[in-house]
Amino acid sequence: MRSINSEFSKLLRKQRAKRNWTLAEIARRSSTTQPEISRVERGLRLPTLRHVYGLAVAFSANPSSDAEKPTGFKDWLALLAELA
Repeated sequence: MRSINSEFSKLLRKQRAKRNWTLAEIARRSSTTQPEISRVERGLRLPTLRHVYGLAVAFSANPSSDAEKPTGFKDWLALLAELA
């Protein structure tokens, strides 16, 4: 299977690593499944609106120390939707 390797995937990997979250943890926090997150992160699946929404919820509820990234839900939603 061909990798999509999008900016969305790169951002997901980076933000998960910054928070020291396992695939299971980010799946739980974003109301998705571990296999779905894994496929999106590896670029094997395009993110859906459900992924975008769930990840915006997870990231905004647990902001990282990255001053360049948004902290609020609406800002995360806009960024993730743009990248998807």
